[in-house]
Amino acid sequence: MMLPNEALATTYAQLARAPASQLERLLAELGLQELAAGAVRRRARMMLPLRDPVAEAPFYLGEVLVSEAVVRRDGHEGYMLRMGDCMASASAGAAILLAFEADPAARPVVAEALAEMTAARMAAEATERAAVRATRVRFEGGDVEAYATGDFTTDR
Repeated sequence: MMLPNEALATTYAQLARAPASQLERLLAELGLQELAAGAVRRRARMMLPLRDPVAEAPFYLGEVLVSEAVVRRDGHEGYMLRMGDCMASASAGAAILLAFEADPAARPVVAEALAEMTAARMAAEATERAAVRATRVRFEGGDVEAYATGDFTTDR
């Protein structure tokens, strides 16, 4: 049974952002170490695009190092591209993605683990945003307040 592209895309995105240690733990839990060890791997550089919020146009921040891995088994293929120089986590992500797509028994295990990882990441990001939001900058001329990038009014 083929999964909808949206389910694969969501799983891929979660695996690409998951911490390497948690990917290794999930890989061991699923018993996919041998599959990950046989991955075809490579390092590459690619341009990192961001969106300029003012001009609403793409802006290329620069080149980043990425790790890429592909695993194949029984006519299925798992692929992973992760930022940084960690071939093991790219291989782990590719093997887990293959298991998610090819093995119906692995789907709930992978989905539950990724949900926990995503919740932990979102909580950490919320804490970081709250800390940044609470920051005040004092200059010689007075306090500086942050406004939305689209707010260009001058009557403050």
